[in-house]
Amino acid sequence: MNELDLLIENYFTESFETSDLFRLVEQVMDEQSGCRSGRGVQLEYAIIYWALKSTNQEDELQQRISENPCLLEYGEGQMREEAISAVEAASSAGANIRSVYHSSEKDIKGDPEPKTDILIGQDRVSVKMRGGIQLTSSEGRRTAKMFQIVFDEMMQDPEFKSSLEEEVVNKMIENISNIPTKMIDPKNLQKALKARPSAAMAMLRDGSLIDENNWKIWEAQNKKSLTNEIVNFLENSPEFKYRLIEEAMTGKRVFGRDNPAAADHIMTPTYYGPIDSSYIKKAMANTKIQIRAKSRKGITSATLRFDLPDASKMAASQVLEEGVRDTITKWFSGFKNILKRFARKESENIIDSIVDDLDFNIV
Repeated sequence: MNELDLLIENYFTESFETSDLFRLVEQVMDEQSGCRSGRGVQLEYAIIYWALKSTNQEDELQQRISENPCLLEYGEGQMREEAISAVEAASSAGANIRSVYHSSEKDIKGDPEPKTDILIGQDRVSVKMRGGIQLTSSEGRRTAKMFQIVFDEMMQDPEFKSSLEEEVVNKMIENISNIPTKMIDPKNLQKALKARPSAAMAMLRDGSLIDENNWKIWEAQNKKSLTNEIVNFLENSPEFKYRLIEEAMTGKRVFGRDNPAAADHIMTPTYYGPIDSSYIKKAMANTKIQIRAKSRKGITSATLRFDLPDASKMAASQVLEEGVRDTITKWFSGFKNILKRFARKESENIIDSIVDDLDFNIV
């Protein structure tokens, strides 16, 4: 019941959100199954199951099941309807759902974890659950590496190098890298002493938590200021933000653009599409950046999270915005024509008036 312990331990923290609750409850439920993968992985395999089934590849499906019996359990399990919906969305988008493989079947590995979950035809697909999308949730050092990769790339680009204040960016990356990974929330002290006595004792002095290891103190002194530092920098550096969001989605810089571990499409139960410039720009406007506490066995680490709303809602919002933009453009075009006609008519009236005056004077 380790996941249940984790659920209880994190539930009453201020940073604990509904999505986290669902994720942990799902993991607890998975403990009851012989196939113990979380719901995210279950969805990935269920998609493969229903892609093969919907394209009448029964022999291929049975061969895959013989190699991985969990494929059947996941396909017909709790993610069944979500997977069917995802396959329908992919098919409607023109994806080649006859050719579908899990990343593990193609031995796609990497450090950090590959962004590609499944392969659909030539598409390298990142699969997300219905609802909000977590682009990244990593401890400071790993997040700092992502910032550093983007920074190094931009420093090689003369067009953008001059727009970056090197000292400012380096200091921010250093601050991110120094986010503590070993702290204790005072309410979890007894749990930490029981589960991780050596680690917990190292954070005590005279029986009390050392300030630098006290999550509540670190949170009060650093969380808001560091979050604001990151958010303000990205808002004032749109090109950096674009590349950072792109990297969080695709991993194309850390793995290489053509590496199988780097994703180029995103898939949910309601959406399928490329991670292209249009989608990245929409993600830029909707990404929520926050520092969150994550505790295990009483030991707390701070993580930097990039969260997005539902992919299909983002796409719908984009279509709506484009529709509004088209409507406004058409309205202005029509209004401009009205002004032209008005100006032309008034010009004619003025000319007629002048001519009448001239006629009068001549007489």
